[in-house]
Amino acid sequence: MTEITKEIKLQILSQNIGQKCKHPVDRGTFLLNGIDISKSERQCLLYGDWSGGTHPQLSCNDWVDIDDFKLIKKPLSAISDEDAIEVAKLIEAGTNHKKYTIERRDNCIVVWFAHWCIQIHFDGRVKGSSATMWINSNVYTYLSAKGYDLPSIYLGGKTLFEAGLAIYEKHYYRFVYKDNDGQLGYTIVCVGTKNNEIAIEKFEKSFPELVWRRFEEVAES
Repeated sequence: MTEITKEIKLQILSQNIGQKCKHPVDRGTFLLNGIDISKSERQCLLYGDWSGGTHPQLSCNDWVDIDDFKLIKKPLSAISDEDAIEVAKLIEAGTNHKKYTIERRDNCIVVWFAHWCIQIHFDGRVKGSSATMWINSNVYTYLSAKGYDLPSIYLGGKTLFEAGLAIYEKHYYRFVYKDNDGQLGYTIVCVGTKNNEIAIEKFEKSFPELVWRRFEEVAES
């Protein structure tokens, strides 16, 4: 088991400049713009701003314990169709197909183009037209910049979430449905990204006997 030292945590943070974090005291979200560890062994100074977070237009320059705050990530299972297509283009360099078809499976998302496909497995493996491999550097950089949680060599192959360094985004959707007796009801579906199609797919898989009438994103369940 890889020990997660202070140095490893700082390395992970430095790779996630520009990503969203959860503030350990305020409990709000902010964008991490930089860190400073020059004055403390146990604490780091977070430079950031709340734009896109809970306090727009305000800055965040706070000393916090390095063990107390979390990055906010998206699981790879929440990858959007658009990002999956971009991954396929990066892996099959030089291809420029006009039509891509997306197929979502329990353990991966498949991008079909022409007579080939790319399988993006949710554990970080990618199966191309000829072999199965771990995500390469170009794909890793692209997905990391988009906020997806990926296995890290600094964490012994664990994701940041598995290592306790990140939490996942949560988006809640309220689905209104009609049951078998014709009665209206509703249920809340939680997904790891702001994506209507993924929310619909999760509802339909979880409740195959129900037909939804309408849905909306809500603040929290």
